[in-house]
Amino acid sequence: MATRVKKLEGDERPAEYQHLPQVFRVESDDGSLSYFEDEEEAARKATALFVQDREEKG
Repeated sequence: MATRVKKLEGDERPAEYQHLPQVFRVESDDGSLSYFEDEEEAARKATALFVQDREEKG
């Protein structure tokens, strides 16, 4: 499963994250989205999704 991490700033941020200067979005191929305040947390989530996919596919 490919995952993408994108830094969102300004109007790109969802309404619930407008109080933050930036937020990181992790998007998987199945379209699921996760948002993180911290870039390292976003990277960990993307890595976990990648590892999970590899384990499932064997």
